[in-house]
Amino acid sequence: MPKNPPTKLCHQSIAKLLCEVLGEDEVDSLAREAGFLVRKRAITPLPMLCACLSTLASGTAHWLADIVRAFNSFTGASVRYKPFHKQLAKPEFAEFVRLLLSEVLVRMSMPVLGSVPGDKLARFADIVIHDGTSFALKDCLAPQFPGRFTKVSPAAVELHVTMSAITDNATLVTLAPDKEAERAFSPRPETLRGCLLLEDRGYEQRTSFVELDEHGCSFIIRGNTSIKPTVLEAWAGERRLRNLETKVLNLKKLPRGDVDLEIEWGRGKNRWRGRLVVLYRGGPRGPKRFTLLHTNLNRSDFATAEVGQLYRLRWQIELL
Repeated sequence: MPKNPPTKLCHQSIAKLLCEVLGEDEVDSLAREAGFLVRKRAITPLPMLCACLSTLASGTAHWLADIVRAFNSFTGASVRYKPFHKQLAKPEFAEFVRLLLSEVLVRMSMPVLGSVPGDKLARFADIVIHDGTSFALKDCLAPQFPGRFTKVSPAAVELHVTMSAITDNATLVTLAPDKEAERAFSPRPETLRGCLLLEDRGYEQRTSFVELDEHGCSFIIRGNTSIKPTVLEAWAGERRLRNLETKVLNLKKLPRGDVDLEIEWGRGKNRWRGRLVVLYRGGPRGPKRFTLLHTNLNRSDFATAEVGQLYRLRWQIELL
C-alpha cells in the first residue's frame, strides 16, 4: 500500500486549500458562529469537512460509514460511527457549511471584467449569468426531492446559481427539487435594472422578455431552433435580406453566414417583438448549424458579432 493513499491525498489537498483561503482558526470561528462547535473534541470542523467533501466529490461514498473511515484515515484517529453520525446529523452542521461556502466565494472573488474602462461593457451595472444543474440522488429521497424523470432518477435536485461576470463569483445559490420549473428561480426583472442578463435556452420565454424589457434590463438569452417567429426585417451586415421578410423563420433558407432579424413571436398578451441574432457555424444549413440569441440590445450599439461575443461570457457559470 502506498504511504499516502489517494483518498488521504484528497483530504490533504482540500484541507490545504481551505487553510490558504481561510485558515483553520477561521473555519473553527464559522463553526462556532453556526452553533456547530461548542468545545473542541476528537471530531473537529476542518477534518470533518474534508472527509465529507473528499468522499462525496470522488463518488466513493455509498454509506455514511465511508465518510467515517475517510475521517479516521485523514486524522489517524479511531472515531466510531455513532458519535460521528451525531455530529453530522446536527442542523448546525448544515448552517456551518452554508456560512463556509459564502465566505470562500467572497474570498475567491476576482474582478474579471472590472479592469476594462471605456468599453461597451461599462454601460452595464453588472453582467448577471444564471443557470441550473441537475443531480440524481438516492431513490429513497424521492418524497423530499422528486425528479423530473421519474423512471430514470426518481429523486433529483437542481442547483440554481446566479453569478456576476464582473466579479466572476456566485451571488445566489439555491437547491430545489428537480421537478420544480427552473424559470421560477431566474433573477426577478425588478432586481436587474441597468444590468445585462445571460441565460441558456431553458429560460426562453416571451413573457419574460417583455418583463425584462419593461424593467430596463438588457438580456441575451439563447433560443431553441424549433421556434417559428415571423421575420419582420432581416439583415446580413449592411445588406437587407428582403426575401426572408414577412415569412415564418426557416433556418434552411438562411444564408451561410450570421444574420440579424427583427421578429414577431406569438400573439396577444404573449406576443414578443424583438431582435433575434442568428449565428452560423459552418457546414450544411440546418438547425444544428445555427445558434439563436434573443436580445433587446440596440443594433446600432451592438453589432451581430458583438452580441455573440457577449454571450460567450455565459461560459463563466459553467466554469464555476
